[in-house]
Amino acid sequence: MLPFTTLIWLIPVAIALHEFEKWNIIHWYHRNFVDLPNKASTTTRTFLVFMTVLGFVWTVLALIPNDPKTAYIISPLAAVLTLNASHDPNNSSG
Repeated sequence: MLPFTTLIWLIPVAIALHEFEKWNIIHWYHRNFVDLPNKASTTTRTFLVFMTVLGFVWTVLALIPNDPKTAYIISPLAAVLTLNASHDPNNSSG
């Protein structure tokens, strides 16, 4: 079994995969919706890169103490990732 401090790196990797799947999302929005506000692809991509870097930096900062508090430091990041991944924008109920 892998130690927790090794498994914790799956969180920023999952964030990176999740964010980079949205790389061309502006084109998808314009193809599937009408009357959208203007937004540049570079703005969206900059935000995606920022979120990915934030995930890795947060993980590094969580591992600095190297004690059980790491789980408490990384838990909000894991919760946000879980909520973001489970959100279905096509679901009108919520």
